[in-house]
Amino acid sequence: MVCSPNHLASAAGLDVLKAGGNAVDACVAVNAVLQVVYPPTCHLGGDGFWMIWLAGEQELLGLNGSGPAAAAASAEALLAAGHSTMPQRGPHTVTVPGCVDAWSEVLARCGTLGLDRLLAPAERFAREGFPLSPKAALWIGLFPSLTPVDEFWRNTYWPQGRAPEAGENFRQPDLASTYRGLMEGGRDAFYDGELAERICARVQELGGPLALDDLRGYRSEWVEPVLSTYRGRTIAQMPPNSQGTTLQLILNLLELEGELPARGVERHDLMLRASAAAYDERDRTVTCPNWMEAPLNALADGGTAARVRAGMAGARAGAPADGDTAYFCAVDEAGNCCSAIQSLYFGFGSGIVVPDTGILLQARGAFFSLQPGHINRLEGGKRTLHTLMPGMVLRDGSPWLVHGAMGGNPQAQINAQLLTSVIDDGFDVSAAVSAPRWTLGPIATDDPANTVNLEPGLDDEVEQLTSCGWAARLVEHRDAFGHAHMIEINDGELRGAADPRAESLAAAW
Repeated sequence: MVCSPNHLASAAGLDVLKAGGNAVDACVAVNAVLQVVYPPTCHLGGDGFWMIWLAGEQELLGLNGSGPAAAAASAEALLAAGHSTMPQRGPHTVTVPGCVDAWSEVLARCGTLGLDRLLAPAERFAREGFPLSPKAALWIGLFPSLTPVDEFWRNTYWPQGRAPEAGENFRQPDLASTYRGLMEGGRDAFYDGELAERICARVQELGGPLALDDLRGYRSEWVEPVLSTYRGRTIAQMPPNSQGTTLQLILNLLELEGELPARGVERHDLMLRASAAAYDERDRTVTCPNWMEAPLNALADGGTAARVRAGMAGARAGAPADGDTAYFCAVDEAGNCCSAIQSLYFGFGSGIVVPDTGILLQARGAFFSLQPGHINRLEGGKRTLHTLMPGMVLRDGSPWLVHGAMGGNPQAQINAQLLTSVIDDGFDVSAAVSAPRWTLGPIATDDPANTVNLEPGLDDEVEQLTSCGWAARLVEHRDAFGHAHMIEINDGELRGAADPRAESLAAAW
């Protein structure tokens, strides 16, 4: 079974499974196709995190495929150039892309097929074209009104001098050529060759510090997932610099409160306060592991929850509810599971397309701080606190739920809603994914920190949550609530859930 936010990507992953590939192989193929058909959400110039269960070895693995800031990057340089906060687009937000190296690592350790086979569907869609979906057409048409774009972006995404329409055959020949280079040359073709030179040349031309040595020296990192418990289940999340342990803190806080209230305002108020308290602790604790003062499992520790709970009653502030990402997952017939997520951070990332390559570069560096003394302050070679957090839930020592969501900062909140719906309420995964959601945090720059965004279906709660101290409002734009996907493994039976907020597909055979 394969789940992703786009039907073409899910179908490509399913074809890999049918051809004898495993769950990891399928997810690499899905990821590559998503870069072609859903380009705002993920691309070759972004980062990725992978959580993998190897059934034969009964082993749970994590791969951190996030890249650091350039060695020459510094907060001091940006402050001296007149910036008071981190830029949100452009060359100073570009960190080393981890995606391609992560593909290489997961395939070498866990895969059965190579990039020559797994990138072929993406290369074909980029070369021959595909019918542009309504959601992708909306994103591509809207982006130039949100931020300035250059000729290289326009040549790639508006090749006819206009926004392409839904249903139109959409081709990306430069990107197809790049995929062919990766199919032949592997990860080294990206990090130590002509592509690397082009990437760095474009960033430097625009004033950024990314250099060839930054790419040549990059390696993704195998890490041990952090484990905690909730209602007798094992919650597996990625360690920092991922924000994954924020979910574990939210769940620990909820468990300290005892049985959850019935679904409705009382429960949502409790979960919002737990989320506000957990995100505050995240922002004071989590950053690149080499710069962290606390243990990597600090947020998942029960003692942290007991301490944080004391301030939960008054917690009301949330982090900005922004970010675009693609989450996807797969389970194969042998029981191998892959939970993966890949991103540019914002939609279309930095906004930079590398000339003649079709490569979009991420804006992950926008999450750094320039504030002196801030734990996530920009430093050369440092990885920023990362919103990406693929997850699994284990029962009796083996995977039960494979889950994750796009959505930037609110990913921990969204996953908390998914897991409580399944674990506490007994929802099946489809009902959990489809249920109306909320997110805590401002969307626009003038929104207050206690903004609560409610999806249609929660209309009746606006007034009641406002009386609880939240700036609650209804938001019609469903992408604001993330695209979540889940697979449940129950006595050999697989149940998949694809999010109706995207053009998703849960595909099985």
